[in-house]
Amino acid sequence: MTRLPDTITLEPATLPCRIGVLEGENEQPQPVRIRLKLEVDLERVLSSGRLQDTVDYGPLHELCVQTVCGRRWGLIEELGAELMRVALATDGVLAVAVRVSKLDPPLGDGAGPVTLEFRRERD
Repeated sequence: MTRLPDTITLEPATLPCRIGVLEGENEQPQPVRIRLKLEVDLERVLSSGRLQDTVDYGPLHELCVQTVCGRRWGLIEELGAELMRVALATDGVLAVAVRVSKLDPPLGDGAGPVTLEFRRERD
């Protein structure tokens, strides 16, 4: 039987992010949501119960929040790519799917969120 990857999902609360390429768009923070679905191997931690045998997602969560809120971003793709890089640099992460949603894009009245999704595997 083929074993599917185990996953850990991080979904921080709505975050303030200076993002956008239109004039004035990133002058004020706008709400974004991110989700990182980490593919991991949890086999060792299931028998050991030790934190060092799994992904310590606390520091990764904090790093993702700092990434979103800590600088100005142009394109949503740039933010997603950086979140992927951060996640894949974390010990134990085999692959990551990142979702970034701009909750209030400058598309006019009635526009809903714009969401991009990315998935990459560790090299």
